[in-house]
Amino acid sequence: MRFRHVITTAAVVALYACGTMREDEQYCEEAVSRLVGCCPGFDLTQISCQYSEGCTGSNDQFPALTIEESECIRDRSCDQLRAGICARAQMARRGDTASKVCQ
Repeated sequence: MRFRHVITTAAVVALYACGTMREDEQYCEEAVSRLVGCCPGFDLTQISCQYSEGCTGSNDQFPALTIEESECIRDRSCDQLRAGICARAQMARRGDTASKVCQ
């Protein structure tokens, strides 16, 4: 479990070093790293923390976790995350602001 946390953290550092990372992307990546460390079987490949700018600005794609949700995940214990947040986070999709992962 710890090995996956190290790999995720290394990926975040590498991404940050290779270019500019938006604040919401960084918070999301940190939250996903926490989820990987606390949530058994959490599949980080199913959640995107990347921002993609659309051609007209109306179809921009935002990270699956907002800054507020990312902070909420960071501030919760592993037991609190496993009590439902892990499952909701695993189903988070880019730009889906209707469903809250962590409150």
